[in-house]
Amino acid sequence: MEAKKILVIDDEKPILDMLKQGLEMNPEFDVKISEDVEEYEELIFKDTFDVILLDHRMPVNLGSNLAKKIREEEGPNQETIIIFMSGNIKEVKSEAGSLSKVLFLQKPLVLKELFELIASC
Repeated sequence: MEAKKILVIDDEKPILDMLKQGLEMNPEFDVKISEDVEEYEELIFKDTFDVILLDHRMPVNLGSNLAKKIREEEGPNQETIIIFMSGNIKEVKSEAGSLSKVLFLQKPLVLKELFELIASC
């Protein structure tokens, strides 16, 4: 079985490092991380991922805006499952509107819950 390709987008380096280290404990996951706007936009529209873990509150762009862009513009991840990570799920659900293939995970994150959510994708 091929590894699930996961892209993690967050503006906080400690969270990125923790998620990368935690997710890479599972040999079935191939993990890429990004905290830079240009880098993640290049990755999203160039590479194909099975799951995108997306922080909602980032200084340059809201995760919901990026998710809308992914869904609206043609690209390899237009149908990729997006898992929003947020301390305010209600706000994210409101802003994400009717986007398809979107899941939500409450911060602070629990790796076991994250693993289970990714496995269900």
